[in-house]
Amino acid sequence: MTSCCAALRTGLDPKAARVRDIMSQGLVTARPDDDLQTATNLMAYDQIRRIPIVNGDKLVGMLSLCDIARNSALEMETADALCEISSNIKRR
Repeated sequence: MTSCCAALRTGLDPKAARVRDIMSQGLVTARPDDDLQTATNLMAYDQIRRIPIVNGDKLVGMLSLCDIARNSALEMETADALCEISSNIKRR
């Protein structure tokens, strides 16, 4: 969601809103050494399309469904994750 949309949704003035006012809380992350299934399970469970990859306290990358989809050998993982992420059921 763009900051403008998030600001409007929360009643904030988009021109005056700060990132801290609308950013996600409780960040879900994966590590570079995690296997792909672990990352896609996290993405599916939390219904997110992108997951930051961290090494300790340092951001080292970002994994998206698009990244997974670009690898044709991983079609089932992508399809499964997309189905879970796109479902209307929130498990939080």
